[in-house]
Amino acid sequence: MSTALIEILDISLEYSGKNVLDRINLAVRAGELVSILGPSGSGKSTLLRIVAGLLKPTSGQMRIKGEIVSGPRPDVALAFQDACLLPWLNVEQNVGFGLGFARQEKLPRAIRRERVIAALNEVSLLQTGRYMPSQLSGGMAQRAALARCLAREPGTLLLDEPFGALDEVTRADMQKLLVKVVRDTGAATVIVTHDIDEALLVSDRVILLGTSGTLIEQWVLDIPEPRDAHIEALGRLRIEILQALQTSMAHAA
Repeated sequence: MSTALIEILDISLEYSGKNVLDRINLAVRAGELVSILGPSGSGKSTLLRIVAGLLKPTSGQMRIKGEIVSGPRPDVALAFQDACLLPWLNVEQNVGFGLGFARQEKLPRAIRRERVIAALNEVSLLQTGRYMPSQLSGGMAQRAALARCLAREPGTLLLDEPFGALDEVTRADMQKLLVKVVRDTGAATVIVTHDIDEALLVSDRVILLGTSGTLIEQWVLDIPEPRDAHIEALGRLRIEILQALQTSMAHAA
């Protein structure tokens, strides 16, 4: 655990007398991409918000870089399924928007622009900086949202079903981009998804939460990239994860 950037230590959350999360333990290293799967109501998004410092657990401890998380941090970026671009700002302005947050380090204007340009370049949107959000496709909007996170140079990147509203081709492109971004930046990354195939294509590890908010099982993926060239190995893992998910839901019924 000492080498982990993200440490989730015996985290539980109770709401209205019900356990939403029950004694979750998880560590994520720098440059590692972990996917969280689970049925609706298993606490996936709730756990992500605890990591982001947006929710306080009932018990347990949340640490990033060895420091107890007591609220939002400038080195933690969170992206959602909706790109949430501000319609009155162009792409460059949207990407740089997070650099003005209250907890963010105050940067000279030239450095802020350098970060914005670097982030746009990372997601292949450098030529669209002057576009307005209404001029972007769904995939381009998600790239801009990811660039907004990257401009802050976060050590921790959190994504809550970020590609769920995209078509299959665009989604596949974004999945490849995410893997590239994590490898390039070394951010400790956690993605919540309902899609087993997506988890298998992008993850170093897959975590399964059960309906009672417990961590049921996890899988380490040592399949070489590109993953889609290893259909047989992916298929075996997919069946194993699906069976574990179905078993969890049957026990909760």
